[in-house]
Amino acid sequence: MALCTQRLSLTPLSENDWALFYSLHVDERVIALCFDQPSLKDIQLRFQGRIQPWNKGSRHWLCLVITDRVSGDKIGLTGFFLQDEVAEVGYMLLPQFHGKGYATESLGCLIDWAKQTHGIEQFSATVTKGNLGSERVLEKSGFSLTKTIPDAYVISGVSHTDHIYRHSIQSPLAISIVLFDWGDTLMVDLPNQQGKMCDWPEVYSVEGAIEALQTLSKKYPIYVATNALDSTESDIHKAFQRAGLAPFISGYFCKTNMGIGKGSAKFFYTIAEALGVCPDSMLMMGDTLDKDINPAIEAGLKVIWFNRQNSDTVDKRNIPQISTLFDLPHTVKSL
Repeated sequence: MALCTQRLSLTPLSENDWALFYSLHVDERVIALCFDQPSLKDIQLRFQGRIQPWNKGSRHWLCLVITDRVSGDKIGLTGFFLQDEVAEVGYMLLPQFHGKGYATESLGCLIDWAKQTHGIEQFSATVTKGNLGSERVLEKSGFSLTKTIPDAYVISGVSHTDHIYRHSIQSPLAISIVLFDWGDTLMVDLPNQQGKMCDWPEVYSVEGAIEALQTLSKKYPIYVATNALDSTESDIHKAFQRAGLAPFISGYFCKTNMGIGKGSAKFFYTIAEALGVCPDSMLMMGDTLDKDINPAIEAGLKVIWFNRQNSDTVDKRNIPQISTLFDLPHTVKSL
């Protein structure tokens, strides 16, 4: 691998790097928020797996050695593995090199190499809550927190929350966030039911919703933007949990947590401000023109109209539309 910066280089892990690898896996300051202390045999097995030839499709990672070119010091490991066009990045640095900018610089080097050599533009990182140093590194490197998963990982018998960060180096006009309407877009709005959907005897996802969300959530953070008046954010999450859709959703925007209802451009401006993105980098997907599509267009969002009934319209704006959610991933990709 070529030189990354004047100060750092990244090179493949080799047999000569055992001392570095071992130190990173036994130092409590390194592994405390990563994993339980492995046995010597486990460390040896991991090492043998990591020194195998690596390519973009490999499942092993953290197999690039970060070296200070001036001093010759081996600082730590970095790398990524690719899944559905998204590179999960990570790094481990020896404690004596913490707080000196090496993590941020090496991560930038890794991202540049992934882009230039492998054409990768989407990146993710998983950080255990409480690992503030790594969270600061990710934020300085352009990553944004998109999802929190409680009780995701157990270290030393204690459950920890995972923070999921995402980063895109596509152009500013590329889609960075996908918004979905709720009723009759992702979940069926039963006409004979009243009150909060999370309390209904039965709830159903719209056909194709799970498949569409599974595919899109691998590349985009997904949020629900709903005009529901009697459901709180927690209520909506419970309904999505019952339908099996919650794992794909990064958050929920509704009148109770925004103070305004959907139906105006202001609703979408407020979401863009909350997420720290430009409106033109968001996509709104919904089944009604007046509440979902028209105000989103006014706010500058990209849109896809879920025209389930193939209704005729005199609208001449050539709004992208689909009649089944199974077509959604392809339509998003074509925008």
